[in-house]
Amino acid sequence: MTWSKRKTVSYTIEQLPTDETGKVVLIDPSAVKVFIPGYKYAVDIGSWCYTKRRRMTADTSTEACASNLVNMESYRSARKEFVSLYIEFFLHHIKLGKSAHTLKTNFGQFNRFVRWCDSSCIRGLDSMDDFAEAVRLFTEYLIHKVRASDMNVNTAATLQQLITGVGRYVYGDPYGDLFRNVRKVRRSLRAVNKTKIPEDTSVARTLTVYLQVFNQLSDFVVDFQEFPKEIVIENNRFWFFPVSVPFGGKSTVSKKAALKDRFLAYDYISGCIRSVEEITKLSKTNLIASHRASHNNAISKMEIANSSRFHNRRIDAARMAFQAFVMLFSANTGMNLGQMLQLPWSGDHEVLKDRIGFKGVKYRAGNREVVFHISSTFYQTFKKFLQLRQYMLDALNIHSYPLLFFKVAFDQAAPLSMDIAGDLHRRLKVCFGFDLKITTRMWRAYKGDWLIRNTDVATTSLVLQNSPVTVLRHYTEGSKTRNDSQIGSFFDSYKAVVIDIDAKAKSTPVGRCIGSSPATLGNTPLEPDCRTFEGCLFCKNYKVHSDIDDVHKLISFKYLLKESLILAHTEKHFNEKVLPVIDRVDQVLDVIKSNFSGDIGQLDDIERDVFDREILSDYWQMKLDTLIEIGVLS
Repeated sequence: MTWSKRKTVSYTIEQLPTDETGKVVLIDPSAVKVFIPGYKYAVDIGSWCYTKRRRMTADTSTEACASNLVNMESYRSARKEFVSLYIEFFLHHIKLGKSAHTLKTNFGQFNRFVRWCDSSCIRGLDSMDDFAEAVRLFTEYLIHKVRASDMNVNTAATLQQLITGVGRYVYGDPYGDLFRNVRKVRRSLRAVNKTKIPEDTSVARTLTVYLQVFNQLSDFVVDFQEFPKEIVIENNRFWFFPVSVPFGGKSTVSKKAALKDRFLAYDYISGCIRSVEEITKLSKTNLIASHRASHNNAISKMEIANSSRFHNRRIDAARMAFQAFVMLFSANTGMNLGQMLQLPWSGDHEVLKDRIGFKGVKYRAGNREVVFHISSTFYQTFKKFLQLRQYMLDALNIHSYPLLFFKVAFDQAAPLSMDIAGDLHRRLKVCFGFDLKITTRMWRAYKGDWLIRNTDVATTSLVLQNSPVTVLRHYTEGSKTRNDSQIGSFFDSYKAVVIDIDAKAKSTPVGRCIGSSPATLGNTPLEPDCRTFEGCLFCKNYKVHSDIDDVHKLISFKYLLKESLILAHTEKHFNEKVLPVIDRVDQVLDVIKSNFSGDIGQLDDIERDVFDREILSDYWQMKLDTLIEIGVLS
């Protein structure tokens, strides 16, 4: 197959030629490249007109990596109209204010569909009917992959939704009539990949490392401290020298092969330049002149680094401190990574005290107001980060950068990559020997879990910038260790609810009581309250006998609770206030059954008597009769 280079024309979004109605007008769509937000180079959309194409080079440091070589024989002129319409679609979404991350993700996903069309439905972009048929066939392909366990059903649903969304816009089909014959791929909550919540011990250690790295390295560069710089992380001491193996200490020197033959002039244990004699003793050679040169060279490098505020090793330290803060910010805010990396920044901000223990950082960026929430104690760390950020801007000799977070690449500021956690953790392992594993997704999960346990759903929703439904769906499971502990406590408390028949206890309509004042069981949906029998069930003093009498009481109470649905203010009230009580009754009944020494069939008979014949225990029978008599129940 012959691959050819073709002439192309690159446009920024603003440069795209349009007519008076805003429609994109291109002389030759097959030659067009467009600068899409989120991409470094112009994207070769025009090459979609060729079904056979490949990247010009894999070298991402050159613009050629974003251009495609094409097979001229695979050209399809019918695709030119679709290319123009797709660019209009993209222009529309940019005007809607979609983030660069979202735009980049959406383009990448649709490009996946285009590649599938190239190999499996070559006419897919030729016309409206061809596109509809391609979507139908692509959907069947997705369903097959889901059934073969090669794809998550939610990934398939997202792809289908994106592609049909493009089709509806491009072909003017707002109601989706074009895809009536396409099977809908439905999302499944069961298929959501639950992010593992890190254990408390791992969290504590990781945060300690992040904070110590950030504080010491940011102080080093902002305050223009001198080399060698001692860095203390946990109980380990390291020394920072202005060389290509910058960090070393007692715990890592023996593991770094380069330090056994090279860098002998640097003492990473004592933090000083070795004398010529010391270098000679450690060296495998007796070349005194060479050792003297090493000693003098080390001193010279130190002097140069200590005289330059923006020495490359200082900037490297600033980059690591910057990354450490980004991870601290992720842990503190629980913000979605894509959203976090697209946070705009203008410089001026005000601090709002929103809720107990939290501050809102509010500012204007562009034409919109931006607010994010951090813990009150974290604000001073955030202020120190702003000083570090300014140092980075000064090092690049630029006045400002539109995003809060950025990286230094080829002496320029650029958006941070999505692999921020992996990149920092690799550097920490190489430099200090720390093997950290907590990703930004895991920090978000941990933050959500912590907020749920220590605040309420509303606060959790505010801080994580999620809906309450999403919070309850994704952040209420807890870590394995904590859950194991809670499950153990859960079963212990339920086993303890059953007491011996001879034990001293006061009889109540729901069982027994061994105390005189309410005592909480812990994190329960209702507070213990001696004035209500619902509250009794969630009290440490609540007990039962493993006998027919208490089973009859509880089943009778459960029957009346279920009948009380019509008394609830709303279905939500019933779900929040009544269902937890019914669940608690069922749990206690299960414990009684597991301890019941008689015929289990007797307990089933009691349930039939209550629910089929309305034969309740004395107290609840009286309650039921009263409610029927006054017309509340019938």
